[in-house]
Amino acid sequence: MKITFTGLRPALDPVEGTLKLDLPQTPVFIHTLSWVIEMPPIYQAETHGNLIRSTTTDKSGGSRIHLTKNLCRDERPEINVFYQRADIRR
Repeated sequence: MKITFTGLRPALDPVEGTLKLDLPQTPVFIHTLSWVIEMPPIYQAETHGNLIRSTTTDKSGGSRIHLTKNLCRDERPEINVFYQRADIRR
């Protein structure tokens, strides 16, 4: 089964910032949850939360974030995304 959620968030900071994202809590048993967060390609991102970031052969760099969680029920999957522009050097 595939369920898609969309949401409206404030605009991304032009340089760097943090997004706190979560999915609805559901009593349904989920064997494997897959979550993809798409960011504009100019950003690179790191994550922290109760999901595992999976490695893929995706060539989008840090702008497409693939997350997974196995065996969950009655949980709220949530993630913090720390992002910054990839073209700014410090």
